[in-house]
Amino acid sequence: GRDLCRNLYGWWFDMYDPDALSKVATVDAARTIPSPPHERGTWWYDAPELLTLISQIQGIARDSLAADCRRCSEIAAIMDERSAGLSLAAHNRMLNWRMGILSRLGAPVDFFYSEDLAHPQMPDYKFYIFPNAYTMDGAQRQAVASKVRRNGAVALWIYAAGAHRPEDDTFSAANAADLTGIEFTYSPEVIETAFTLTDLSHAALVGCSPEQVQGRFNYEIYRNTVRRAVPAGGRNYQAPNLYASDPHAEMLGTFSTNGLPALALRDFGSWRSVHCATQFMAPALLRALARYAGCHVVCDSDDFIFINTSYLSVHAANGGPKRLSLPRPRSPIELYTGASFGEGVREIVTTMEKGETLTFRLS
Repeated sequence: GRDLCRNLYGWWFDMYDPDALSKVATVDAARTIPSPPHERGTWWYDAPELLTLISQIQGIARDSLAADCRRCSEIAAIMDERSAGLSLAAHNRMLNWRMGILSRLGAPVDFFYSEDLAHPQMPDYKFYIFPNAYTMDGAQRQAVASKVRRNGAVALWIYAAGAHRPEDDTFSAANAADLTGIEFTYSPEVIETAFTLTDLSHAALVGCSPEQVQGRFNYEIYRNTVRRAVPAGGRNYQAPNLYASDPHAEMLGTFSTNGLPALALRDFGSWRSVHCATQFMAPALLRALARYAGCHVVCDSDDFIFINTSYLSVHAANGGPKRLSLPRPRSPIELYTGASFGEGVREIVTTMEKGETLTFRLS
């Protein structure tokens, strides 16, 4: 479903084990497969059930060649390669976690490098997310300003965005203010990063829960390097820190440990700047900011969403009822079952099990 919605190639590689036919693509299969180790990953797909499924997938992919598969994302995540290269390994691992949270936002996200901002063919978006823009040179800062500071767009800066300037190798609050438009106070002290939202009446926080703790791992993440999951909910610490001190900015969240600003927003009229002083935000907060930017959100249940003009695919993060909002009236048909979900509807209502995937043709 993801490949169909993102116009990617359809097949990656085969890791089929004949003893795991009933457990295809499950995490537990790797622990319970009884076949000899030398046979693992060496079999071709020859089970009739799988061949039938592959034939069905092939037909769906063939039909998609004649469909309108233009992207419909209104959110762009801007990655910076230099920042990744200059960051601690721990920060880069946390970046993987942040990417997983972006996938639970409930709306499609397009990914770019910071250099793409200056490309004339890069589309305009309503919501720009900068997960790791720690170091930005003058040309990058100019490209960011030219792209982001217009059309009423919202820019979300995560952690110490723009604090380092490579031309003179300085790290300062002034550098961060130059990029984000928000004034900061610098602190070298280590803090625990949990924070709470303080102004839930604000339009940028609609739908957020006052009880939910922000700033921590709120979903576990599986790490291949150690072959185990990092548990959710644990404490996280960081230093240095940049606290918003701009008299023209609204403070929307504060750190639990010291009461200093953790989430700040400044409205410039032509654009809006949001700074999160730590690296972690819950999907619900990202959704609220996306809606504040005017983006269409497909679902509120932290499921994985992929969508283009003609297809919608959803992978259930949890079991239960699902309500999938469509950008405009469509006639959805689930491609693998043929089930129709109405004519000219704006919403798909269904029930899914955890780990289940549904893919719809939007006619």
